[in-house]
Amino acid sequence: MANRPGRTPSHGNPVAASPTQIAEEHRRLRELLARIETTRELKPLLELLGELHAELEEHFAHEEAAGGLEDVVDDAAPHLLEQVEGLFEEHRYCLRELDRLRELARSTLEGPVAEVIEGVAGLCHTLHEHEAVETELLSSALYDEIGGSG
Repeated sequence: MANRPGRTPSHGNPVAASPTQIAEEHRRLRELLARIETTRELKPLLELLGELHAELEEHFAHEEAAGGLEDVVDDAAPHLLEQVEGLFEEHRYCLRELDRLRELARSTLEGPVAEVIEGVAGLCHTLHEHEAVETELLSSALYDEIGGSG
């Protein structure tokens, strides 16, 4: 990337990671993605997506830094540089899509999910009061009936 005009890193001036460090980042990302893929509750999913965002920003910065993926490919196999550019574009797409999904999850928790939870709480309150009135009515009827006949 440093040798190619017109390329600016999307994450400031990060330092490229070693191949071992990149491999470790890939391993952590695979583990995090597996947790995300099996999470079916929105609040924990939103927390995991936040963790993924932080991991991806750092990881992508390492890959796009001077001395990173583009420079390694340029030195070893310059005919593959177009693929690297495509991967860097995909980095930006993934971060945008992740931001969109995080916002959707937040707004869902604050909107429809909150509305359902509030509605259920209201219904439960109504049912508690309803049952209390019925219990009181039955008690009164039986007491009055027993008291009135005795």
